[in-house]
Amino acid sequence: MFDRKPYLRVKIKSLAEESKIIKDEMARVSKRLRHAQVEETQDRLRYQMISLDIHRRMDVRSAARHSLLVYALLRDKPYKLLEEKCHTPPSMKRIAKEAERFGAKHDDIEKWVAEAKAHLLQQDHPKWMYD
Repeated sequence: MFDRKPYLRVKIKSLAEESKIIKDEMARVSKRLRHAQVEETQDRLRYQMISLDIHRRMDVRSAARHSLLVYALLRDKPYKLLEEKCHTPPSMKRIAKEAERFGAKHDDIEKWVAEAKAHLLQQDHPKWMYD
């Protein structure tokens, strides 16, 4: 099987670029909002701003974080080096699924996930948060 890390790097870079594109689009919408005269148009533009912001902060940021964690797994970097302290534990199922998709061996995935869970337990995160 061939190395799929370059594809993951492309995904990581495209997610970073998507975040920048969304910020640019939010600036355009904000400018249109400042000049909008009709209240219906203002409401629509506000909704669009909020929707773009939520997509960037929730979906894109989460996808980028998980992709970076998968990249670390593929490079045999332990989780505790990446996120010494975190407020929201990552989805280990999502990491395992994506790592498998990019060619990680099942044993390596299980080992990395177990080490990550042990590190999260040291931070007093409830176990249910990352299963």
